[in-house]
Amino acid sequence: MKRTPIIALVLVAAGGLTLLAGVGPSEYEVQQRQEARYCDNVAQWRAEAARGIAPDRRYGHPDYDGIASEICVPDYNGAQLASQ
Repeated sequence: MKRTPIIALVLVAAGGLTLLAGVGPSEYEVQQRQEARYCDNVAQWRAEAARGIAPDRRYGHPDYDGIASEICVPDYNGAQLASQ
C-alpha cells in the first residue's frame, strides 16, 4: 500500500478542520451579540413598564445584571446627531 494517498488524505482533513475553525464567529462577535440581545430585552421590559403593563405580562427582562447603563448605548447616526 502506498503512503501517498494516506498522507494526502491527512493533509486534506487537516486543511478542512482549519477552514472550519476559521468560519465561526469570534468570541468578540459572540459577546457583542449577547450584549445586544441583553440590551434589547431590557429596552423591551422598560418600554412595557412605561406603558403600565404588569411585570408578569411583560416580555424581555429587567436589568438584572445592573449593566445596561454601561453597555446599552444608543446607536447614533449623522441624522440623529444633526437633529439634536
